[in-house]
Amino acid sequence: MKKIFTLYAFVLIALCTSAQEHWNAVKVFDFDPETEREVYNFYIDTTDTNFNEPVFCFQIGGMKLIKTDINGSVLQNSPAPYIYYTIFNGDTLVLKNDQVTTVDGETIASCYRGGHEHNYLAASSMGIYVFEGSRANDNGIINVMNNKERSFISLSSKQISGLCCCGGVVYAIVYSTIIQKNEDLSSDVKTISVKLTGLAGISVFNGIIYVYSNTDKAVYRLELSNETAAYSIIDSEVNSEPVHYGLDGKIIDSSTPGIHIVRYPDGTVNKTVVL
Repeated sequence: MKKIFTLYAFVLIALCTSAQEHWNAVKVFDFDPETEREVYNFYIDTTDTNFNEPVFCFQIGGMKLIKTDINGSVLQNSPAPYIYYTIFNGDTLVLKNDQVTTVDGETIASCYRGGHEHNYLAASSMGIYVFEGSRANDNGIINVMNNKERSFISLSSKQISGLCCCGGVVYAIVYSTIIQKNEDLSSDVKTISVKLTGLAGISVFNGIIYVYSNTDKAVYRLELSNETAAYSIIDSEVNSEPVHYGLDGKIIDSSTPGIHIVRYPDGTVNKTVVL
């Protein structure tokens, strides 16, 4: 009897863990740059937006920058000022020649390592993250503010096509999956499966993850899938109170501000915003 219970518990844990790794992609709007070159990076301009209306930015072929509103209406169409850059605390940080600098050329950090190339850039109060690739198949995401931790996320021979950090979590696109890891190293790497191809760029706004697909030429937001809700019914019998999850799939306190995925004792799952 003990073996049967252990097996049931193992299956239950496996199902719930797997459920947290599958997400639906809900189309926000179509965006076709109408150029021969594809979007290579996508982000949300936090210095040119307000709480309710994010400004979406598309970098195309290293040459053009197009900004739109949440409906896809073009707000700006101009030459791209930099190839890889990020905005942190209102300041623009640029990745160029293996250096992270300000727009005035002041060096913030160096990520130079012989035989390695660096692209994509994200920053927070805990670190500055870049993708480091090489022919030796020791690719990874590194925190250039902490030289003792060259491999924040090891990727072997894998490439990325998007990088951002928000709320203490680093997100990166690897093929048709999104990987994430807490900046304070309190979690292992988690993989989120997304049924999209041609992903380029990732950004988080008000707790919602957005990505762009070159295949579909559209912006999507990611949400818990129906598969997650179905698995939750199995687990619901042991809970008499609603369980609150953050967008990273972790259980959080019901009073924590932000977007909550709430699982009720009857097995239903809803999304709510706690202010």
